[in-house]
Amino acid sequence: IPGVGSETRTASSSAKETSRVTYKVKRGDTLSEIADRFDVSVRELMTWLGAFTALFAACLALVQTDIKKVLAYSTCSQLGYMVSALGAGSLMGGYFHLTTHAAFKALLFLGAGSVIHAVHSNELSDMGGLWKKMKLTGATFAVGALALAGVPGLAGFFSKDLILEALYEKQQFGPLGMLMIAAFLTAFYMGRVVFLTFFGKPSKKAKHAHEGGLSMQAPLVLLAVLALVAGYFGNQFAALYGTTYHFHLGAVGGIATVLGLGGILLAYLIYGRRSVPESTFAFLGPVGRLARSGAVDRAYLFGFHKLALGLAGAIGWFDRYVIDGLINLLGWATIMAGRRVRKIQTGNAADYVYAVIAGAVVLATWGVLR
Repeated sequence: IPGVGSETRTASSSAKETSRVTYKVKRGDTLSEIADRFDVSVRELMTWLGAFTALFAACLALVQTDIKKVLAYSTCSQLGYMVSALGAGSLMGGYFHLTTHAAFKALLFLGAGSVIHAVHSNELSDMGGLWKKMKLTGATFAVGALALAGVPGLAGFFSKDLILEALYEKQQFGPLGMLMIAAFLTAFYMGRVVFLTFFGKPSKKAKHAHEGGLSMQAPLVLLAVLALVAGYFGNQFAALYGTTYHFHLGAVGGIATVLGLGGILLAYLIYGRRSVPESTFAFLGPVGRLARSGAVDRAYLFGFHKLALGLAGAIGWFDRYVIDGLINLLGWATIMAGRRVRKIQTGNAADYVYAVIAGAVVLATWGVLR
């Protein structure tokens, strides 16, 4: 996703963002019925894997300098939230976050596209001070960033809280803690992007920046509205999947909210007000070097192309030549046997009478000798 996301064009962002993170559900099944089909150990693995993905991808997003790559790694991170929700048995949480995320992440990609169109660069260092020249893009992008950060009242707040509460109810405290940290980092790296892009020191490329045309501005406004109100349709969304939805802000949601707001505040202090040195996060330097070295991508390509595809190829060969070969052999044997047996069917009634008499003689002889 990071490689694809960083090349996403503005006009197709919403379609790609929605389609690349699609879950499929058998029609007619309720969420509880589907959840019951997962083995407990598989669920737990999904929960831990999703939490690790959310946290690790958030760390990678934090050190990116390309605005599209920040959003792309952010998408990976949010996918981790969805997988954790499925592992915790909260299909509603996974689907709901999928839907709200599609709205505000498409908004962010489109907003990034508008900025890139204005400065002709993806690098955050080539931006800065764009709020004065691109207020509509800045305002809508901020709405998307706040929704992603889980600020109360916006779409991401409701769906993310549902996931965290599900983990708490299942007593999955390890993954829950990882997702809590990821929530803080999410708010921080999105605050970093907003402050560097729209309120930072203007670069040379930003001097002549301007808003795009109506074809760019109208989708931004539409998606911003969805990012604002999508979270309030939880009951209608739940009805589509045969379940119920009740929003309840407990201690877990409260802590996540405080962490999110704290991440935004810290981003403001470092990149907005610049009263806190950026070296505060120097410990993430190795993560940045790891991301820029391409090691993560190479590990993924090795695991996918060499291991996954290799295993799939071996299984495919076994299925094609062993399983199918055995079935084809049985079919061939049946056909050959049929051709041999067919010869006793002459269509002559006298032959059948002789066969019946011969059979009766054989049975009588067997009965006497026994």
